[in-house]
Amino acid sequence: MITKMIDVLSEAHEHKGILVAEKVETCTEAGNKPYYVCDCGKWFEDEACTKEITEHNSVIIPAAMHRAKNVEAKKPTATSNITYWYCEACGKYFKDEALTQEITKEQTVLTATGTTKPTSANTPINNNDTVTDKSSKTAPKTVAKLVKVVKVKVKAKKKKLNISWKKVSGATGYEVFYSTNNKFTKSKKTVSVKKNKVTLKKLKAKKKYFVKVRAYKKANGNKYYGKWSKVVKKKTK
Repeated sequence: MITKMIDVLSEAHEHKGILVAEKVETCTEAGNKPYYVCDCGKWFEDEACTKEITEHNSVIIPAAMHRAKNVEAKKPTATSNITYWYCEACGKYFKDEALTQEITKEQTVLTATGTTKPTSANTPINNNDTVTDKSSKTAPKTVAKLVKVVKVKVKAKKKKLNISWKKVSGATGYEVFYSTNNKFTKSKKTVSVKKNKVTLKKLKAKKKYFVKVRAYKKANGNKYYGKWSKVVKKKTK
């Protein structure tokens, strides 16, 4: 009798699927395929909730992990460098094999004296921490770090993408990097804007684009960058 009552209650429940959007995996964060979740806790492939997903791992995409290439040190010459590791997936440089000490490309270069090449006034700096600028002949000035860009929203139009994001305090402007693949190696372009929104025009129709944004600040003749936002994928109309 109890079993029959449970069966009746199960049949009476109407599944309502809530979309969990597709998320592109990065070197450090897992992603997922699009799927639907019902308030009863079940996962489904379709919005009508007719194809249940019993193996949740089947829609989870593991983090790609850094694919670091070791570059050996060269003796001080016009093209010498320190030993470093370069991730071909995300384009980042690291000082250690464990990939915990991120550096800039400029910091891998050695001068003829065997010291790392100083950053020039026009060289961008990844400003993930507070930086003391010693380039000025006067007393050193401290430049406050820029926070990571968040709340990136992308709306699809015909051969266009309208992009907006939350303003970053202290930012001089923003860089919008977009490409037709999640590794940002195909049809890639960078757009610099002053405001926290931009419209990307003359795009291909019904084509998927991957977008990320970062803030920058100009101070004392240098350009300082914040961290990239999470990657957002959108298909044009």
